[in-house]
Amino acid sequence: MSNLKVLHIVSDYPDHTTHNYTNAVKNLLNETKKDVTHEIIALRRIKMGKLSFQIYDEYFYFQVPSLPFALFHVFSSFIYSLILLKEIKKNNIQFDVIHGHKLTIDGVIAYFLSKFTGVKYVVSVRADTDLKFINNKPFCRYFFRHVFKTAKHIFWVSAWAKNTVNKTLCHKHLNESNLPNIVSTEGHISPCLNKDFTISNKFIFVGRLESAEKKGLLDIIDVMQFFPDITLEIYGSSNDKINKELLDFSLKHGVSDQVFLKGTLPKVDLINSYKNYCALLMPSKNETFGMVYVEALLEGLPVLCCEKSGIDGYLGDKNYLQKVIFKDKLAIENAMQFFLQEQLMIKKDLNRDIRGGILDVFLVNNVRERYLSDLKHV
Repeated sequence: MSNLKVLHIVSDYPDHTTHNYTNAVKNLLNETKKDVTHEIIALRRIKMGKLSFQIYDEYFYFQVPSLPFALFHVFSSFIYSLILLKEIKKNNIQFDVIHGHKLTIDGVIAYFLSKFTGVKYVVSVRADTDLKFINNKPFCRYFFRHVFKTAKHIFWVSAWAKNTVNKTLCHKHLNESNLPNIVSTEGHISPCLNKDFTISNKFIFVGRLESAEKKGLLDIIDVMQFFPDITLEIYGSSNDKINKELLDFSLKHGVSDQVFLKGTLPKVDLINSYKNYCALLMPSKNETFGMVYVEALLEGLPVLCCEKSGIDGYLGDKNYLQKVIFKDKLAIENAMQFFLQEQLMIKKDLNRDIRGGILDVFLVNNVRERYLSDLKHV
């Protein structure tokens, strides 16, 4: 495995720009860099932006225009792939496998590069983006199916989307595996094994507050009126305008004395505080994976998420992972009531499953070894 070279096509990679990004892929590559040589193309799609290819210490930056019409998506990806091929040859980038980290964007470019070079490719499915593209670009759907079908392996980051994608693209891949996002926290190396359980009357929300509606925060705040003795502490990046909107929303629903905006905390401090809460609440729509869910569970904190979102599809039915339909406030209320009434039992069940290895699927070593094994057999 030490000689395997992988070319990664990655949208939203943590690059030198200030645009939105996620550390999910970077964490995976950091954990496997001793066994694999990674060559990274950080693909940045800018609306009506200029083409640009730049070399940085840890990655190659490839900026392309994001065109407004769906009909041009495949054609423009073909052109970008040709340009990228020229740069690959110019910079003598060597690789044995191509990994496109989003089926409908990076995967399309990986497909064309595979055709140009004869090198096999694999793709990840990250459902928030990929389902949007599959559903909103019907003229591209046949091509997406072809990219999906001819990939040597499918990595499901969004395990919850497997049935939907298979059905929509009319194909079930024979070589596939789940690929949880890696979070570099202590719990992902050695999960918390609590002996004592805190019974708390506090819930916690963690997420970007600019996405408050999509992440179900407004529904949670609304439901808080049915729990007058309970508090909600909210952590996440924000600004003065968003903070004011959330505080006004809380005041409107009569829960301003129960809802507290706590800003941001260093990751370690935030995770260490999880033992002080009853549960993490984030019934988010179409969450690609939701690393915060795993952080919480591995620290012994129960979680509320949405069906067909986040980590749904990884653990099955567990009382410490309550799943609701997006915007179903009655279901959210019932789940919160269940967490409060059965808190000790739920936390004991979660701790038992941590000890029993049920959550080991999320641990760093297991994710790394499975990824390396799957690459080896491509």
